[in-house]
Formats: sequence, structure tokens, C-alpha cells
Amino acid sequence: MKKALRVAVSQLNTITGALNENVKNLEQGIALGHEIGADALIFPELCLNGLNCQGLSKNRTFLRETRRTIDEIIQFSKGKQPLIVFGFLEAEEDCHYSSAGVIQNGKWLGSYRKIVIQPENDGVDTAFFSSGEEGIVLNIEGIKAGIVIGNDLWDRYDLISSYDRYGVCVLFHLSAFTFLSGEYAESEQRLFSRSKDFEMGIVHANAIGGQDQWIYSGNSMIFDGHSRIKARGKMLEEDFVVADIELPLRGRKAETRATRCGLRFQEWPVKRIDCDFSASFKPEINSKIYDYPEDESAAICAALQLSLRDYVGKNRFEKVVLGLSGGIDSAVVAALSVASLGRERVVGVIMPSKYTTEASVKDAEELANALQIKTITLPIDDLMDSYGDVLGTEVELKAGSLCEQNLQPRIRANLLLALSNHNGWLVLTTGNKSEWACGYTTLFGDSAGGFAPLKDLYKHQVYALGRTLNQALGTPAITENHFSKVPTAELYPGQTDQDRLPPYEEVDPIVRLMVEEGYSADEVVKEGFREESVRKVWKMYLRSEFKRRVSPVGPKLTKVSFNGEQGLPITQQWV
Repeated sequence: MKKALRVAVSQLNTITGALNENVKNLEQGIALGHEIGADALIFPELCLNGLNCQGLSKNRTFLRETRRTIDEIIQFSKGKQPLIVFGFLEAEEDCHYSSAGVIQNGKWLGSYRKIVIQPENDGVDTAFFSSGEEGIVLNIEGIKAGIVIGNDLWDRYDLISSYDRYGVCVLFHLSAFTFLSGEYAESEQRLFSRSKDFEMGIVHANAIGGQDQWIYSGNSMIFDGHSRIKARGKMLEEDFVVADIELPLRGRKAETRATRCGLRFQEWPVKRIDCDFSASFKPEINSKIYDYPEDESAAICAALQLSLRDYVGKNRFEKVVLGLSGGIDSAVVAALSVASLGRERVVGVIMPSKYTTEASVKDAEELANALQIKTITLPIDDLMDSYGDVLGTEVELKAGSLCEQNLQPRIRANLLLALSNHNGWLVLTTGNKSEWACGYTTLFGDSAGGFAPLKDLYKHQVYALGRTLNQALGTPAITENHFSKVPTAELYPGQTDQDRLPPYEEVDPIVRLMVEEGYSADEVVKEGFREESVRKVWKMYLRSEFKRRVSPVGPKLTKVSFNGEQGLPITQQWV
């Protein structure tokens, strides 16, 4: 015997700590769920409090306000059709949980506490959370639904097996999975496999939005009891996902698929709650299965736009400011900023020195004109001379010396930060992952700022992103000069990046193996790379951790970004 269930997911972009605003968003979702006749409405993990609350998780006032806002949601739900399952921060004595609250028609029915607490790429700051100890089964007039959060679905096979034994035919899965380059479609395959393994429907409600370095990808999905995808939400955008799914009515089982295969697990304690099947009217709905981005660069472009837009907006900045050098990195950050925020919220600053070529100034000016952004030109030669006068005989600023090279980006950083202080603008840095890995940046110079959009992007990806942005903006603002010129910081006559680094064609794959795959220099050499290049990059990587530790936060796109994840010591004598 089968029964149809109309399920909906409100894929929300919430703001950490903004309880009142988040409640309004939840209430809008509840109203829409009622309007379309949803039997069950699922929200993402921690949607009430916001993600990565960190120390707020233990703030007593914040927890008290959380309870108050839950009471508001309960009151709002009176007379509304859907069974509501939403993510919130729960506290009991000294323990704190990522929990799923269950509400229906003005009544609090109970909560489920996330069991698997693991920080690696979970998208949730788990350092403050404890593990739950029981499952929950909702009986919706014969349809039994289990609740799981995050990695519970993958890593607690025993819990899902217990649900199977209790006759569960659909799982409500609250999550906050993040965007990772090249892996954003992986969740769908895992959801399909889990649905097929247990012949259960799955309602996957995933968070969306930028929060510090994290980018939550959305892509909420609904699978029916035959593992068929019935709806897929938008990627990297807010959405309301709805579908009708047919589910088998099951009783308690003496044997499950797992036990038939000879697998034995502990029996999880399960709390059972009876719910009403109150959806009396069912207007026609339009379930959609949205496609993934057409290529990897388009996906990265969309992810970075969301990250930058949310970082600027949620931190209440009106505008961003960045230095325009005429090079590819600053051109891409400027174009990304316009695509994310609009041209009126982007300011470019051209800061030429005696080593800056006329061609670079022209490229920077033409970029700004094409993007139609405000520009400020602040030459730094007089400031360089002033430093020389002040330092006097203590430091001789010889042309091309390391001291003279590093003073130039530090002067530029001071100018950008002065504009930031005066106007309240956010300073964007323009370094990429290849440069950060090698320490090819000036401490408190070009590395200084409030947000680093390209921090987890390799140099070759920066070029690809530039072409994608030209398409997105509908104009070749980033010209062929930007793409074809030899990379250089122009800190002394004739300088190129390859004076200090191997070619980026070598640097990028070497860095990826070292940082993301954990290869040693010897292991990288065995992969066929030139030993001289590998040893050079290895040494620069291990000796530049002190620079990365004080770098601004940037969007996380890979499994190991430079947001404190690589775990290197600053002080070491390995190399």
C-alpha cells in the first residue's frame, strides 16, 4: 500500500546571529508551504541561528533569544498545514547541539540532535557541539519519517538501519554542505545510493549562502521511495523546492536490508511521535529539476559571486576598494566585484611607481572604463622618496633591493586602508592560491585587506575565471593584454614573477599535490615534475606559513584552503 506525501524545502540564505530576520524568513517559508498544501516542510541545518556561530553557541543571552524566537515560530504555525522541521541551536546544561525542531499547528512535538560531529568540510563549526544519542520517527498517519542531520546520513548506517527496522519510508535530511570545486554533484550520487540502499525517499534540505570562508551550495533535492529524483533546487541561489512523492506504508520489520546482508549494528534508541496528516487541499504544483552549471569555471564564478556578495552585505559594507595594477589578478577581482555587487559599489585605485609601465597604467584605466567603476589615481613615488629621507643612512633604498621592493606594496596597502577607514569600504586583496602557497606576497603589503576572493584559486583558474566573467558581464572588460602579458609585480625594472617562481604551469599542479593531497617533495618528484621546481616550491611553501597565518579570509573552494586548514607550524627546521 502506498500513500502520497507533498514535501517542500525552503532553501534559505540566513544570517548568523540575526535571529529576528531569520525568523521572518522562516515564517515566509511556512506561509508558502501552507499555500501550496505541503504535508511536510523542511528547512536546512541551523537555519534559525545561522551557521558557524562559534562562541555565540555558548552565549546565554543568544540561547535565551533562540528559545524566544522558537516560541514565535510555534505561534505563527497555528492554523498552518505543514509539519515543520527546522534547524536550530539547542542547549541543555553544558551541552550544545545542532538540532532539528519539529512543530505542527502551534505545537512543539520534539527535537532530534545531530549525532556525527566532525569538522572536516562539514560546513558547520563543530568545535562547540555535542553528539545526540537517539533517533526520531514521525508517524504521519502511517507514513513514517526519520530525521538525520549532515553526515548522520553517510556515517551512521546503523541509525538508518534502525529507522528501516521501524518502518521508516522517508528521511528528512537537514544539512549545510559546502561548495567544493569539482565535487558539487557528488552529494546527489550519495543521496541516490542511500535512497536505493534502504528503498527510502529522501528530502534533502541544504543551506545556501556565504559565511566567512564557507560557501553553502543549496541544490536541495527530493527523492521518492524508488530513488527517483523528483525535484532539484537551484545551486548557489535561494529556492523553494516542492514535489509529490509516493511512499510505501510499512510496519515494524523483523529483518532489514542490512541484516539480510549479514550486517549487525547496535539498535539505536528511537523516539516516536504521532503527527497529523492535515493537508486538506492540494493546489497544482510545478516541481523543477534545475541543471548544474555548464562548466567548472561557471560554477566557480557563481560560488565566488555569492561569497563576495554575502561577505560584503552581511558585514554591512557599502562598497569595496582594490588596487588596479593592470595585471590579470586585479582585473579579475574588479570584474568579479562588479558582477557580484554592481559597478556603483566598486572603487579601483591606480597607484603607479617609477617602475610601473605606461602599458600597465593604460590596461588598468581601460579595465575601469569598461567596467564603469570609479577610479582614484595615487602615485607613490613621492612617498617612496619620503621613506628614503626618513630612513636616511640606516637603510639605503637601493633600486631593486628587497627593502625597496616591499615598501611599494606596503605604501599601496596604507593608501587603500586609509580610504577604507575614511569611507568605510572593504579592502579586497588580489592574490591567488599559487602565490599564497609560495609566500609570493608582501607581509602587510599586497596581502593586507579584509577579504581575499581569489585565495583558493590557482593561477590557471584565474585566467579561466576572467574569460567566464567577460561572458557573464557581456563585455570583454578583461582584455587580451591582461591574458597574454607576462605576470609581474613591477617592483623593479624588467621584473617578472618567474624571477622568483617556476612557471605557473608547474607551480599550480605541484602546489595542488602538496596542499590538497599531502604529498611530500619526493612524492611530487615521482609524479614526473622537475626536481628543481619541486624543491623550490616545497621550500617556499614550508617557510611562508607566517604570512598565511595573518592573511585575510577568502572563499573556500577546495578541500584544503589557506584559511587555517593546512596545519603547518610557523616555527620549524625541516627545510
